[in-house]
Amino acid sequence: MYWNTLKKYLLLGGSLIVPLILAAGSAYALKITLGVVKSRDNAEQWGQIVNRLKATGIDYCTLDAKDWQDLSDLQNIRVLMLPNVSNLSATQVETLNKWTKKGGKLIVTGPTGTLSLVEVRSRLQEVVGASWRFTNNSPYIMEVKKDQKPFWGEASRLYSNITGGVLIPNEQTQTIATWINDGEMPAITSNDQAIYLGWSWGQDSVASLPIDKTWLEVALNHYGINGSNTLLSENEKRLCNLSHTRLNENRQIVLNVENVEKKNQVDKPIEVISANQIDSLRQELENLIARIESSLITAKAKNTAQSQLASEQAITESKKKLEQFNQLVEKGNYKEAREKWLETRRLLWDKYPTNIRYNQSEIRAIWLDRGTLVNAKTEKDLAVIFDHFAQAGINTVFLETVNSGYPIYHSLVAPEQNPLTRDWDRLRIAIKLAHERKMELHAWVWIFAAANQGHNAILNLPKNYLGPILSRHPDWINKSKSGEDFDRGLQYRKAFLDPGNPQARQYILSILEEIVTNYDVDGIQLDYIRYPFQLNNPGRMFGYGKSSRWLFKNQTGVDPLSLTPSSPLWSQWINFRIHLIDSFVETASTMLRQKRPNLVISAAVFPYPLRDRLLKIQQNWEEWGKNNWVDMFAVMTYAMDTDTLEEKTQPLLKNASAGSALIVPGLRLLKVPDSVMADQVQLMRNLPTLGYVLFAAEGFSANTNFQEILNRTQGSIQNNTNEPIPYRQPFQSAVWRYQSLQQEWNLLISENRLNISQDNLNEWKSQANQLSDSLQRLAKVPSVETLKQTQDLLTSFKGHFPLWLKQQKTISQYQVEIWQSRLASVERLLNYGQRTVLGENRLQLGSK
Repeated sequence: MYWNTLKKYLLLGGSLIVPLILAAGSAYALKITLGVVKSRDNAEQWGQIVNRLKATGIDYCTLDAKDWQDLSDLQNIRVLMLPNVSNLSATQVETLNKWTKKGGKLIVTGPTGTLSLVEVRSRLQEVVGASWRFTNNSPYIMEVKKDQKPFWGEASRLYSNITGGVLIPNEQTQTIATWINDGEMPAITSNDQAIYLGWSWGQDSVASLPIDKTWLEVALNHYGINGSNTLLSENEKRLCNLSHTRLNENRQIVLNVENVEKKNQVDKPIEVISANQIDSLRQELENLIARIESSLITAKAKNTAQSQLASEQAITESKKKLEQFNQLVEKGNYKEAREKWLETRRLLWDKYPTNIRYNQSEIRAIWLDRGTLVNAKTEKDLAVIFDHFAQAGINTVFLETVNSGYPIYHSLVAPEQNPLTRDWDRLRIAIKLAHERKMELHAWVWIFAAANQGHNAILNLPKNYLGPILSRHPDWINKSKSGEDFDRGLQYRKAFLDPGNPQARQYILSILEEIVTNYDVDGIQLDYIRYPFQLNNPGRMFGYGKSSRWLFKNQTGVDPLSLTPSSPLWSQWINFRIHLIDSFVETASTMLRQKRPNLVISAAVFPYPLRDRLLKIQQNWEEWGKNNWVDMFAVMTYAMDTDTLEEKTQPLLKNASAGSALIVPGLRLLKVPDSVMADQVQLMRNLPTLGYVLFAAEGFSANTNFQEILNRTQGSIQNNTNEPIPYRQPFQSAVWRYQSLQQEWNLLISENRLNISQDNLNEWKSQANQLSDSLQRLAKVPSVETLKQTQDLLTSFKGHFPLWLKQQKTISQYQVEIWQSRLASVERLLNYGQRTVLGENRLQLGSK
């Protein structure tokens, strides 16, 4: 800020007095060890924060949040501390991102960023590696994880009670310590550029001074900083904007710019919460209240309302608190408004209904990963896992059957079986266990990814070993433009088969054929059905295997190695690779359906926007759905919070871009709190999706608390053998889903909780009953004529629905939108059934 001010001052004709010691070199060459951000959010705590900083004996500079807007404001600082700074702007977070990429390190504490806009919070989470979920109700014991103790010094011995909060780490972020009496939820996290202390550092009511002091020292030591190397030189002191008493609280660089500072000051209050932030915070609470309220309505309509009182009271209280939040905002009491918002959100999470049943006919799937399979040493071990699935209501298991080029079974096609699964046939036993428990089992197969550095490490093989297939057939490798075999993957680097190599394609088809011929699987899931991730660097583009280069040159006369993004044929080169993936899906689908007509074909795909996805991985999955090559898409919409999950999922459901194929979002289990997972599952029931898939069995088995929640809210699959699975019985599922809606409407009508005129109510009931009768006739005796009648009735009902509930929408807009989404899911089931149940009559139906 001072250097920007100086420029303005000189332009105004001002003079400059610079001490010789500063003139001798660039001020930017100096490096402040520690900067601490002061803001309105931590102003009341600042005295206690300063006391703790003094106790460490570490010199620091204070950076006022309002003066921190640009990378130049941070570039002299080695480590920046954000103690409980709840409100950050998009500019500040992007500045942090750029600064950490240049080597800056962060220490973050407390509810940092919690009052920022949703998109800002999401970006901040990417930078610091975690986000603050909620404050604990009472002091908890914190314990450093055993595998982390050697790295965190004397702090590992601290077990004192702290009133902290639960952190949600990203996948690449390590959990350093947990709250051991709250399901071992993350309390401290760390990644390459940030350490997050999960409590409001610098508050006597939260943690003692010795605890705060020790953890700051340990965090700084982790960055190679200790008391002996943090004393500031005189020059560095001059670079400080504000500092503590050891630096005499001198607020000025020795520059004659006081008048310029005064000229540039704007004498008006800084708004703590912007209008956009207020709307975002209010919307987050309203949506959470609506999801909980919706689950309670569903449960009560199903006559399972015996334990709703606490949640109902929480809803009533939360609505009052939300109104108080609005009033505080109107009065400009932003600090109290923030506190009220946090208090309300905490109440809702505490009372989230996890002991009542409110599921519907849906796909409840889970990915059973190779690691969990390997750890099952006997059939009895595997049976325990399937028992837990069944008790939790899981009805579909995607079993990792081919991973990194290794099948888990003895294959006559593949050169090697996974050496860790040679003791017994896990695939055959898993099929038996699933079918005994009325579950379906689908073989989950890696298609083009054929080598994995992570798997090499498990098998004690060389890091760059190309796996059992590519090591034998190096001509099958999908190389980068610069000749690399392995991609720059999200976690472990992988090597891929060339989709343009006819021998490689035939090999994969033979593996798929072998599985469906020799094993009674209910479906096949295609994974890694794409190219490796490609970065902006042209040298890291993939697709330059020998066969693909030859094919493209044969078509165009040009070797793709000579192309660049500015070449006239570049878009043709992208489309060429997209077509290779598309054509393989078509070929595989045709072959599989010929072998097993009732086989369900699914694909694990990414949710990225279409254009971005085509450029980066050439995965055009919407086309596969429109052409009926794939029945169901398991979309990897993993998110640490429900709002982000909704943002990722909503665009996938807005139109029939994937034809009649079913969309099943993926939910990530690892490091997500139990109540948040329950909320994410509830969101899936409120959107026009047909279920969800959990990633993965490893996280499911480790979280007995979440298993119990699913046991209570979904119930055992063995007790619901008549419940239809949408991809198997779409018309019956449509009946179940619609009848569940009718039960809810009838409940609210009987309790006089619907704001609707009598005329509209009579018309609504009449059309609702007609639609119900038609759906039931269709489920009993499917026919083209009945389907057409049912679709017409549903279209009419959906069109009138918002008019009937226009007044109700002013009271509970989100709930009305939930019902509309669930009606849309009924429509999706009819469209899916049109293809799968009445497929032979599809052309006839379309002509009527």
